[in-house]
Amino acid sequence: MTLFNIWKNSGSDNSGTRVEDFQTGYDLSGLSEELTNYYRINKGMEQHIDKNAVIRAMISVIEDDGEPDKIFARDLDEYEDPKNITGKDESRGFVPDMAVYYDEAVDIYEVEISGEINIEKWLDLQSYARKHNGNLYLVVPDVVMDKVKKVLKRNNIGVGLLYFNT
Repeated sequence: MTLFNIWKNSGSDNSGTRVEDFQTGYDLSGLSEELTNYYRINKGMEQHIDKNAVIRAMISVIEDDGEPDKIFARDLDEYEDPKNITGKDESRGFVPDMAVYYDEAVDIYEVEISGEINIEKWLDLQSYARKHNGNLYLVVPDVVMDKVKKVLKRNNIGVGLLYFNT
C-alpha cells in the first residue's frame, strides 16, 4: 500500500533548472494506522491529522530510503529542532518541520496539513535548500493536494509535493 506519493511541478525552478513532472510512491504499509491517526472535531466534520505522526512516518521513509547524516524534526522530543531559516528579508524567518542533512545536501520538509498557502515561506525554504544542494518538499494530505498543486504551477514554484491518503 502506498501512503506517500510524490508530485513535482514541471517548469523552471528559481535556479533556472528544468524540473520534470514525476509521480511515484513510498510503501509505508506498516505505518498506515499511525499515519491515519486523525479525529473529528465536534464542530462539523473537519478532519485533523496528527502532524507529528506524519513527520514520524516521513522520518521512517527517509531513514529507509537513504542514510542521512542528521535529521532535525520540529516538536519531536527525540530530535533537535531545525534552525530558523531566513530568506532575502532577514527580519523574517521560518522554522521548517524537518531538515535532513546529507553529506553534501540539505532537504527541507514542510508539512501543510490544512493546505495553508504561504508562498513567501515556501520560496525562502526552497532557496535555502537549493543553496545547500537540496530540495524543498511540501507534505500534504490528498484532500488539499490539488489546491496546493495549482498554486505551485501558477507561481512556477518547483518543489516536491508529497501527499498521503486520508
